[in-house]
Formats: sequence, structure tokens, C-alpha cells
Amino acid sequence: MKKTLLATALAVGLGGLAVTSPAEAGTYEVPVAADTYVSKSTASAKLGSAARLRVDGRKATRQHAFLKVTVPQVPAGEGLRSVELRLRPTTSSPTGVTVHRTDTSWAEGSLSWRTKPAKRAPLGSSDRLVAGTVEVIDLDVSEVTPGSVLGLRLETSAQRTLAFHSRESVKNAPAVRVVTGTGVADSAPP
Repeated sequence: MKKTLLATALAVGLGGLAVTSPAEAGTYEVPVAADTYVSKSTASAKLGSAARLRVDGRKATRQHAFLKVTVPQVPAGEGLRSVELRLRPTTSSPTGVTVHRTDTSWAEGSLSWRTKPAKRAPLGSSDRLVAGTVEVIDLDVSEVTPGSVLGLRLETSAQRTLAFHSRESVKNAPAVRVVTGTGVADSAPP
């Protein structure tokens, strides 16, 4: 985990240049601890060791990706400013993905379409995807609990398969970036 302290911010107001009070913030980039995808067309398949995560919105070939990450604790007196899911797509698409919070009871090596968690709550979404670039998806901080394991489910309405590097691709592995700081409400469990 990396922690970066942000310097004093400068703001331009109506009267000219003004210095705002420093708001110390921490930035943490956390690698995904587990990821896999499931496929309706191969409902019993366990795909946790795949080099790519896949999502597909077609009814007959629907695919969902699942990720787990441990969200860092928020230092005393600070709250969550932002939480971002960072993915690297290997396909381009005018349609992006939706990210849902889901149960964390699944295991990377045993999850299949038949055993996937049903529970989900919306956290964020992306627009179009560009292959080879980092896709940053802002997640709803009110639905993220510091110090806990966060389960994510990716879906799409795209009528084709969209692929992303999985954690097996170390250089381009998915991660979650958390920014904390003062001046925001303390983060409480949803």
C-alpha cells in the first residue's frame, strides 16, 4: 500500500489567489485479492485462474466478473473522500460496465454461474471502454466500509464479450484506490 500526503491546495477565488487550509489526505492503492468470472453458457465452469475477466450482456452467453479487495482502515479523524475501481480493458466498447457490491462468501477457485452470489447493490458504472487504457470507475463511498473485504460484481448490457486483465496479469492487475482525508464525514458501515 502506498500513502501519499497531498500538499497544501491553492484555490483561485473572486478576489484573486487564496491559500486554503491544508487538508491532509492519504491515498492507498490496494491490489485485488481474488478475481474470477462466471459464464451462463458453461454454468459449472470454475474460471478463477483465467488471465482475463469477462463480462457479456447477451442473454444466452451472459458473463459476470467478481473481485474481492480489502479496503484499508481510515485513520482516526478522517473519512473516505473517494474509492475507485481501476481496471485495464483488453477490448474497446461504446458500452461500459456496471459495478455492484456483492457477498464475499465466494472463493476464486470454486465460483461458478450456479454458485454466484445473488445479492447485489449498485456502486458505480463506466461509459465506453478503450483497450489498453486504465478504466477508472468511481464507487459510492457511502456503500464502502473501511477495514472490511469488499465484494464486487461487474456486469454489462453490451451485446458482446468485454474483457479486462485479471490479477494473474501482475503488471495490469485490477486495483482499488482509496483516498481519505479530513473535512469529510467519518466513514461508517452501510
